Order: sequence, then structure tokens, then C-alpha cells
Amino acid sequence: MPDIEALNGVADGDTQAVNGVAKADIQAINGVDMPSGTTVASRWVVGMQSYRVGYAANSDRTSWTFYDSVASSGDPDSLDIGYGKDNSGNGIYVLARDSTNKELHYSGTDVTTDAEWTVVDLGDDTGGTPDSNNDIVIVKWTARSTGAAGGVWMVAGQQNNERVYRSIDGAANWTAVDLSGLTGHNTVKIMGLAGDGAGNWMLAQEDRIYYSTDDGASFAVSTPFSGTDVDKITGLVFTNSTWVVAYEKSAANRTYLRCCASSDITSWSSEEDFGATVPNHVSGNPASRTCVAAYNGRVAVVPHKSVTIGYCDVSGTSTSNASTVTMSQGTDTSRDVATDGTTWMIVTLKGDVWESTNNAVSWSKTVNNMGGSGTGGSSGDDIITVTPNVFGPL
Repeated sequence: MPDIEALNGVADGDTQAVNGVAKADIQAINGVDMPSGTTVASRWVVGMQSYRVGYAANSDRTSWTFYDSVASSGDPDSLDIGYGKDNSGNGIYVLARDSTNKELHYSGTDVTTDAEWTVVDLGDDTGGTPDSNNDIVIVKWTARSTGAAGGVWMVAGQQNNERVYRSIDGAANWTAVDLSGLTGHNTVKIMGLAGDGAGNWMLAQEDRIYYSTDDGASFAVSTPFSGTDVDKITGLVFTNSTWVVAYEKSAANRTYLRCCASSDITSWSSEEDFGATVPNHVSGNPASRTCVAAYNGRVAVVPHKSVTIGYCDVSGTSTSNASTVTMSQGTDTSRDVATDGTTWMIVTLKGDVWESTNNAVSWSKTVNNMGGSGTGGSSGDDIITVTPNVFGPL
């Protein structure tokens, strides 16, 4: 089926909304698909310290509004945020919180209101005592292979109970996926999770890949790496029909990258070494992982609490154009990275926003201490995670 190139004479790249619906939320018009490259966000949302969230219109990313996602104070810090769909196909957000009984919060369809988000206690679906170490650190959504409106939400993190969690009704209800029977699985935190939007999902624990072909309902072990190829996978993303892992070698104190084609998850590229200026993740709360953003084969690798990032292009088992960039953050450090394909955004420990509009090649600070202004702001407020309102993978 052909894609839309213009609407009422306006080129696709210049179209921001149709009948009040953001372009990022439109899948088709009169049965004609929106172009696959249509990704420009209409809004960006951040998860912050305590129980707060913030949002900004894409048309003015220097003006942010903040509110409490729940009524009571003292709720936990954000760990990750994802954008996806509810069971009716409307765009919503899911936040992972640093909590053992309020692991997830999910929004309504209008994130600009200060209405309370819904709190999810994943608990223990076996009927026993809820696990006290069930923190979720990664939230992802993709379309479901059946085309169901709610798609698939997957979350992962602490593995004391050796489970990840899945929702196929728009984040309203969650089911545990037991990993305890997988060869080699243990209680080490899962820090890599991604889906391809066609029913396949990938998890990473230490040097192992877990792969699902049934929309995340079950996983099998794939072990494509051998010897000392990979110590610990700390980030994972899917782009350009390619799976990408970011990983560390502790002795070398740096971050590396490998990739494989979606058609063969056992054959991976040679190692892309970004060099000593891109360290492995720096341990510490909220999550010791490598944040990875991607669009159309361009990948930005941002180790947690680093000031230097790596970027490169990937296609199947090939990498190219690898380079690094160090931002003048001083004692500040990066917390998360996201992109809508046009803007790339990094948020930092001290509440700053850095942006790139040339595919992660160069960056500039666009907001200084966003938590220090606006409703409920306080000086030095952490921004821990960020997402645009576009449906991945990109």
C-alpha cells in the first residue's frame, strides 16, 4: 500500500497534526499508511525525582510544566518511562518507579493534566509473599503481531523472583513471565530489553540473550557470544531491521557495541569499540545501565552517569561512522537519551536538557536546571528519564 506524501497540498514533513491529532499518533488516513519515517513528536515527557513528571510541547522544548503523578508525597524516583498505547489504541505513558510495591505508574490519555496516574503493584502472582526486590528499570512498548490495539508492554529489572512482566491490555493488567527455567538464568538485574514490533522481543542478562517469537509470552536462550566477547550487556535497541547490544568489559572500563540482522540473531558483528572516553556504566541509583536511542540505523549510546557518548550507524552485522562526543557538563552527568528521529535529547542529573538535531553528532544545552522553574519545581531536581510521544521501534 502506498504511503502519504502530502495532505491537502502540505508535505508530510510539514504536517504536525490532523483534526487535532498529533502526527505521531496517526497510523493511517482513509486506509493509507502514514510514512514509515513519520516520527516527529508533538510532546516530550520526563520522569523526575520523587513522584513528579514534566512535559513540554515539541514546538517549545524550553518550556516545561511539572506536576505530581500521585497525590501523596514521598513516592519513589522514576527509573524509566515508555510511550505506547492503552487497550483502545490511545497513546499513554508508563513510568517505572524505584519501589517494591508501586513499581509502575501509567497515565491517562492526556498527560498534560495533573490527574493522578494509576499505580500498579506487581506483587507476587503465585499467591505468596510479594517479592521485596522487584524494582523495574526498563519499560518498552511495541505493536503486537496480531494487530491488537493495545500492543504489548514489557518491563524488566530486578530478578530476585526471576520474572519479567507483560501487559496486552494497555498497561491495565500485568502477567509475570517466568524465566527461572532458562539455562543460566540467575538473579542478576536485566538491563537490556527491546521489541521489533512484529512479535519478537529480546532480553539480555549478563552475556546471554533471551529471545521471544510470541509477543513476549515466553523466551528461549540464545548464546551467540563466546569466551570473553561480552562481559555484561547493559543496553539493547532495535532499529533498521537490526538488533543492537551495548555491553561492557569491566577490566577495560569502557562500552562496546555489536549488532545482528533481525533474520539471524546468532550471527553478530565484530566489536565496535568506542574507546576509553566512553566508559562502562557508572554504578549507582537509579539504575546501572547504558541508555540507547536509535532511529533509522543511527544509534546513540549513553552510559549511565557519563558525560561522553558514542554513536554509529548499524545495518545487519555492519557498523559504520562510529565516533564519540563529550559534552561540557562539568560535574553533571547524563541520565537518559531519547529521539523522535528529528530531535535527540539527553537529560541530566542536575536537571539540564541537551539536544542534537544532526543525528547525535553534536549537542548543545537547551535547558538549564528545568526542575528549578515551573509548578512544583525545586533547585537541582533530578531528571532521570525522558521520552517523546512516538511509537517505537524507530
